[in-house]
Amino acid sequence: MPSRPRRGRWLVYVAAFAFPIFGLAYGILEMTKPEAEHRRRGKLCAVLAVVATVLLCAGAVAYVVYSVKTGLNVAGP
Repeated sequence: MPSRPRRGRWLVYVAAFAFPIFGLAYGILEMTKPEAEHRRRGKLCAVLAVVATVLLCAGAVAYVVYSVKTGLNVAGP
């Protein structure tokens, strides 16, 4: 199978980071293929998806903690 162009690979990695559900699904799909390059790409996409999710959760927690400490009303009236 011909190798994917370099631009296409980076686009998949960026999409995996920006949309973690896509990254996890694509990573699992690629890891099921027998070729080593596909498995490597799948692992990387899955890791990027997990890292993006952890960063998103950490950012949300930091925002809530900051809002509570400064007295911002994030919960509503």
